[in-house]
Amino acid sequence: QVDRLIPVAGKEQSTEFKHLFNTTTTKSISDGHLWFSVFLRPPRSRFTRCQRVVSCFALLYLSMLVNMMWYERVPDQPSNGLNVGPFTLTLEQVGVGIMSNLIVFPVSFLIIIFFRKARPKNLRKSRIEEALERSKAKRSINGSQVSLTISEQSSSTISSDIKNDKKKARKKKFTLPWWFQIIGWLLALICMGVSSFFLTLYGIQLGNNKTTKWFISLCFSFFSSLLFVQPFKIFITAMFISCIFKSGNLDEDDADEDEEDPCLEQDEDWLHAKADNGYRYKSIDRKRMDCKKIDEETLKKLREKRRKENEMWNIIIEIFTYSMFLWIFMLISYGQRDPNIYFHVYQKAFLHIG
Repeated sequence: QVDRLIPVAGKEQSTEFKHLFNTTTTKSISDGHLWFSVFLRPPRSRFTRCQRVVSCFALLYLSMLVNMMWYERVPDQPSNGLNVGPFTLTLEQVGVGIMSNLIVFPVSFLIIIFFRKARPKNLRKSRIEEALERSKAKRSINGSQVSLTISEQSSSTISSDIKNDKKKARKKKFTLPWWFQIIGWLLALICMGVSSFFLTLYGIQLGNNKTTKWFISLCFSFFSSLLFVQPFKIFITAMFISCIFKSGNLDEDDADEDEEDPCLEQDEDWLHAKADNGYRYKSIDRKRMDCKKIDEETLKKLREKRRKENEMWNIIIEIFTYSMFLWIFMLISYGQRDPNIYFHVYQKAFLHIG
C-alpha cells in the first residue's frame, strides 16, 4: 500500500521561488495571456470569454491599422536583416512593431481593465442559499419539510456580522462601477469599426502588391507575438514576482465578491471560521474521511502508467529542444547565404565563359 504524509505548508513553503514561479506562470497563461485565456479562462473570473474575444479582435484590428499606417515609413530598400525562410526581419520592421505596440497598448489596456474590473450590476444569489432552497424543496416533496425560516431581525443581524467579518478578513479589491462594461463594449466596437474603415481605404491606396507584403509581414508579427513575445513577458513577470515581491497571496477570485452573503441560522457557524492567527477548523470525523483502499494490482498498473507518462513527456521535451537547436543552427549557417551560390559554383567549375 501507499503511505504518504502530506505536511501543512507554512509561510516559507508558500513563498519559496519554485512554488511562486509555477503558480504565477500557470495563472498568467490562463488569465494574463489575452489569446490563450479565451480557451483557458478561469471559470471564477468575471472577465467573460465573450469579452476576451472582443478584446482580442479590437487589439488585432488596431494592430493592423497602426501597422499599415507605419508601413509607408519603411523604405523600399530596407537594410540587411535576418532571413527566416521567405521572410526577412529587418531593423525597420522591428521599429515599426515596437511603435505599433506602444500606440495600441493604452487603448487595449483600457478595454481589458474596463471588462476585468467592472462590478456586476446585480449580485448573484448566494450558492449556499440556493442549495438550502433545493434541499428544502426536496424535503417538502418527501413530506418531511423542515422549517428553515428565521426572523428578519436575526437575519439582518447575522448577515451584517458576516459582512463585518469579511471586511476584516480580506482587503477590498479595486473595482469599477458596472456601467464601465458598457464603455468597454462601445470602445471595442468603435475601435473595430474605425479600423475596418481605414484599413479598406489604406488597402486601396497601397495597391495589391504592397498590401500583400504588408499582410504577410503582419501575420509573421502576429504569430511571433503570440508564441514568443507573450510567453516571454509571462516568464519575466513570473521571475519578477517570485524574486522580488515573494507574495503568496496571488488569488484573484471574483466569484465570492460577485454574489450576496449567505445568512446563517442562529445555531449555525462557519465550518472554516477565520481566527486572528490563521484559520481554525472544526474537528472532522476521520471515519468520514477514510478512503477506499486500492488493491496492489491496481497500484502497480497506476505506477506503470505514471512512469510511461513521465518518459513520454521527457522524450517530447528532448525532441522539441533538439529541433529548436537544429533550426537555429541551420538558420545561422545558411540563412544569410545567397540562394544563387550553388549556381556560381557550378558555373565556375564546369563552364568557361568568354
